[in-house]
This record gives sequence, C-alpha cells and structure tokens, in this order.
Amino acid sequence: MDKTSGMTRRLFLKAVGLSGIALILPTWTMAEGVRVARGLYKVNETRALMGTFLDITLMHNNTMQAQDIINQTFQETERLISILNRFDTSSPVSFLNEKGYVKGAPCELIDVVNASISAGNKSKGMFDITILPLLNEIKKHDFNKGNDITASDLKPVLELVGQDKIAIKDNQIILKHSDMSITLDGIAKGYIVDKACEFLLKKGVKHALINAGGDIRAIGTRMGNKPWKVGIQDPGKRNEYLGVICLDDKAIATSGDYEVFFDNKKLYHHIISPVSGVSTPFNSSVSVIADTAMVADSLSTATMIMRPDKGKGFIAALQGVESLIIDKGLKKY
Repeated sequence: MDKTSGMTRRLFLKAVGLSGIALILPTWTMAEGVRVARGLYKVNETRALMGTFLDITLMHNNTMQAQDIINQTFQETERLISILNRFDTSSPVSFLNEKGYVKGAPCELIDVVNASISAGNKSKGMFDITILPLLNEIKKHDFNKGNDITASDLKPVLELVGQDKIAIKDNQIILKHSDMSITLDGIAKGYIVDKACEFLLKKGVKHALINAGGDIRAIGTRMGNKPWKVGIQDPGKRNEYLGVICLDDKAIATSGDYEVFFDNKKLYHHIISPVSGVSTPFNSSVSVIADTAMVADSLSTATMIMRPDKGKGFIAALQGVESLIIDKGLKKY
C-alpha cells in the first residue's frame, strides 16, 4: 500500500490486532456542527439502517450545507437499501427470490450481482450469494441435545448453491433452479457505502467518513494531513479496542465469528462455506483494507472461510489489498 493511503503495510500489521471495526464516535448522534479548525466544522449524524447504524461524518466549511448534504446522502442510501434488501418483501431481490427471475432489474442490483460473481470467481467459489437456502436450513435446524447437522441434512440444499446457476441477460436476472434464492448480505453494505461516497464526491465533499456497521470508507483525510482513525475490536472481547488504524481514501471491512451464532456451542455462525455448508473452524476474524468497501466486504467474507495460511496467500496475490487474519487461537496472519 502506498504512503498516500495513510497506512503502510508495517503500520497496518502493527495497529490491527484485530477484529470488528468501530469508528471512534458516539453510538447515536443527530447532525450537528463542531468547529475543529478555522473555517472548518465536523458535522456528523447516525441513523439506524440495514440492521445496524449508518454513520456519516463530514468536514465542511458550512454546517448548514453539510447537514443538507448528509440528509441527501441518507436519502440515497435508503433508496439503495430498498433495492438490495432481501428482508423487504417489495424489493427486487425479494421478487427474484420468490419468482426465480426479475425483469427490468435495477442497474444497481445487476451491478451488485455481477460484482458478487466476480468475487466468487476470484475466490474460487468461497464467496457465493446463492447460499441463502443453505443458511436458512442451518437457521431452522434443531441444535438441542447436541443434534448437529449431518451431510445428509445439507445435501439437498447444497445442490442449489452455485453462482453458475445465475443468468443475467438484457436487464433480467434468472435463477436456474426453482428453489434457489440469493443473499447480498456479504456485499451490499459495502456497495451502499461506496455509492454514498460517490454521492458525496459529486457534492464536492473532500473530507468524509462513512461507517455502516463496520464497513468503512474514507474520503480524503479528516483535516489537513490528519487521517481518519478507526478503532479495532478484540475478537476475544478482552478489551474494547486492540488498536487504532488510520484511513485516507481507503476502505476497511471485517468478517468475524463473534456476532451471530445458531447453536449454544457456537460452532455454527452466519459465515458458512458454500462448498461444505459448515461454518469455518479456522478463523476468528478477517479484516481487509481495499480501495472500495464493496471489495473489502466481499474479500473479508471469502477469506474468513479459508485456512489462515491459504487466506493470507489469497490476499497477498491481489493488487492493492491487505489483510489481517486472526485464527481461533488468536494467532495473527
């Protein structure tokens, strides 16, 4: 990573010890301006969106203009959420999952599905948006009394998994099997963060940071030559933060096994292998720094499923991307 990114490789590896990411800001704020330098104000607002908190912070010379820009940015993110949210029964994604096709698909949905297929190809199938039937099967499984999932339980739904079963033609997306469905949970947040940053850039914003539940992207510096600071959560929960990293025109995302479990033994969590159908037994968390939040989001999810040494090699082979992998024993790679 070049020095203009605000984070050299050595500093990145030193600073992130590493798991979940949190911007060092209050958990809930309304838009307000705080003078931070002559003619420059920090304006920040946080709203509950996408099942998490979406935080937008600008450095601007006019608080009223900044607040208006932030409001417009939230409106744009809500528009994108209405397209990509599988939990919204009126969204194109929900229609696709219900009918198996969607005609005249919004360009944003086509962009994300194409990007998902690209991430799947790049990771040799470790990232796959067609895993939703598999995820649903695990979620509904009865784990009481040590009743683990068997290969026979998963075989029928594993046959529905595979991005080769998605067809895109003339603004139409088709799922080739009637029981297929997709989830964009591992990539949509990153895409929305990137689009929000594009919106801010069009508005002339030169200093901003967007945080969507740990998918974070920075525009420029915080002010002057001072980078944006992001706190890193300990996967072992021993401390609130393990360290602080600095972002300058870069994005970072973390995938971890410490948030959503489906069983009391904490063996089955929300990140599952599209190949085996089971949660990764190797890693506690993976953090990725990339040029865009969408790339960081999808790559951290894919690498989370790999063995640590394989994941390290996978990321090292990619240009402009860095990672830190923490295995189950909290060893760093």
